[in-house]
Amino acid sequence: MEFSFKIGIKRLPFYAAAVILVLILSFPAIITRTINSSYIKNKISLFIYQKTNTEIDPSKFSISVFPKPGLNINNFNFMPDNKIKINIDSLKINIDFQKLLHGIINIDQISVTHPIISMDNTINKNQVILPADFSVAKCIQGLKKLFDFLPVSQDSFEFIFNNASSPYFGNMDGSVYLTKKEEIILNTTINNVALSPSLIRNVSLEKYFNLGSIEFNQIKIQVKFGSNNEIHGRCSFIEPKLKSKNNKLVFGSNLIDSSFKLSDDDYKIDIKPFKSNFPKGSVEIHFENNRVKKNSSFLV
Repeated sequence: MEFSFKIGIKRLPFYAAAVILVLILSFPAIITRTINSSYIKNKISLFIYQKTNTEIDPSKFSISVFPKPGLNINNFNFMPDNKIKINIDSLKINIDFQKLLHGIINIDQISVTHPIISMDNTINKNQVILPADFSVAKCIQGLKKLFDFLPVSQDSFEFIFNNASSPYFGNMDGSVYLTKKEEIILNTTINNVALSPSLIRNVSLEKYFNLGSIEFNQIKIQVKFGSNNEIHGRCSFIEPKLKSKNNKLVFGSNLIDSSFKLSDDDYKIDIKPFKSNFPKGSVEIHFENNRVKKNSSFLV
């Protein structure tokens, strides 16, 4: 009896270690199940509705704790205005864990997978989606309105989108880094772009060149929206093509690289020398327009 008791004493640390290990391994599952209660999910659903005016069924999202706190939402619709509807397969919101420990909710990153962008069927060719004249300041202000949907303490975040699609392009991947006071940085790659010339306001390409479509195999864009209301960027057009209404090639090239600077007072566009496949030739373009000085220059 005494021998058996001694063996039990010796095994006690082993049993204790096993119990502690089981508790550690099951802790994430216990916490995750606890915070995914109906009460907490209803509170989050109400918060999202108050911020975005979008109703999300609590059964369509889950809250994760490990390896990083976050919110996962599946299969929901979002309407930024009455003309655009976005169907999203999956949205993931990562929360800054260190700030969460201090009782502050701060969103570190928002990741969207396969958003499908659709336009109102009532939009006609006279209701353009790509205006040639726009305000840089209003554009930047519009982007920073995204903070209206976030906690008040939020001063920066990263927005990542994967495999976005719309009637105007095949798919798009990219990211936007936003801060309240500093510059906004956009990087994106758009594949299989097909546009109608009528989508661009004040441009008479369709009328004078009988254009039917403007197509690109791929567009790569890097843009910085400065706090001084200026936009600086670089854009690469891979395999651009202009086609007539009877689908004949009007212009084609393998690659066009460009840089630009836009502000409400002036804008500059530089297109590096490139080779045109049809018609054959080499082209370089510099365009500048100053609204204050009321002059412009166009060099080819």
